[in-house]
Amino acid sequence: MLCATLLHLKKRNMSLGITIEILSLILALGGILLQTRRDPSLPPSWRNLSNGGRLILLLIVVAATIKIIKGQIDNRTQHETSIANDAKLAQMQMTNTELLKTNQHLIRVMSVASGYSALLSGVVIFDGPASPHQVEEALRNLFLKYAAVEITAINSLGTYEGRVDHGAHPEVRRFLNLQRIQEDSTLLRLRNIVTEQQQPNAFFFEIRCANLKILNQDKIQYAHFDNKDQIHVSAKVFDWWYDFRSLYGVKSLYIDKLAIEELGEIQIGQQF
Repeated sequence: MLCATLLHLKKRNMSLGITIEILSLILALGGILLQTRRDPSLPPSWRNLSNGGRLILLLIVVAATIKIIKGQIDNRTQHETSIANDAKLAQMQMTNTELLKTNQHLIRVMSVASGYSALLSGVVIFDGPASPHQVEEALRNLFLKYAAVEITAINSLGTYEGRVDHGAHPEVRRFLNLQRIQEDSTLLRLRNIVTEQQQPNAFFFEIRCANLKILNQDKIQYAHFDNKDQIHVSAKVFDWWYDFRSLYGVKSLYIDKLAIEELGEIQIGQQF
């Protein structure tokens, strides 16, 4: 809007300048014709104009014409320069914006260079009564050998991949028998997926991963860029999953969600 207004004012100034030049030329011509007549009794004309007046008149016409043409050229050059400067300014603003965005991304990458802190939660159901030691032993080995959670993150710079496995340093943070919960909304929700007969043998668990890496092909850590980013998380068990179930007396496993620090909670909802 401002640029359009300035351009309109420039055009008006150009037209006003040309009008003033023409009026000045008319006044000068009139003065010459009136003051340099050979016979004052006759009306002003080219024939009644003295030789000196004719010369001055020609010089005035030539000078005024040159001035008008030069003014037109200067105005056109100034207009083109203004357009070029506006284009350069817009380009600089775009470049500064991109640099700022890139710098912010680099700052975020550096802040999580050592890996994310993540919390994986779910429910493990045993075939029968399980001691606290048995539950903790099963959970401690679960993501070291028998299961994994895979992460794919996509932002404007590319695709990044990570995995909750032994490399993420999984540690059992806590576990709780679902039959003993009372008011926690998350635990109540999870208890509803377990039958009443299974509840004495079902345990809610949280496993903390202190070094979760989400890297691209160049081993650069993923950092959240903007709302267009996409993060996909899925769980899987390996071929020796049945060995795990047999070894620890596990009936089934439900992986609920993965909460990644700075990225938020991501639902998984897979049962094995």
